[in-house]
Amino acid sequence: MLRTTLALVASLGLMLAGPAGAYAKGMKKGTAKERTFKGEIVSVNTTANEFTVKSTKKGDASELTFSVERPVGITRDGEVVALGELEKGDPVTVTYEVNGPASIAKSLHRTKTAE
Repeated sequence: MLRTTLALVASLGLMLAGPAGAYAKGMKKGTAKERTFKGEIVSVNTTANEFTVKSTKKGDASELTFSVERPVGITRDGEVVALGELEKGDPVTVTYEVNGPASIAKSLHRTKTAE
């Protein structure tokens, strides 16, 4: 009976560890890989601290919504601006990290739009 119980507990542990191990494969513990996404602002939600960027490469369009969890350096040609100053259509480059299903913005650079 004890062997059966131990076998069941061990099996359950392996079943639960499998998906977590597959998700974390290739990532170092305690670190996240920074990525870059270039495109145009689609929307800004200052209440939820989120913004969405659309990128088009080789005719394929993709959108990513970024969360802002802490103060993020948002610059426009070297000048710091607030999240609410971003406008639809602004060309931007976002440096971010993926944390589970969320893309967390670490920095954002907005180039000056044509005047």
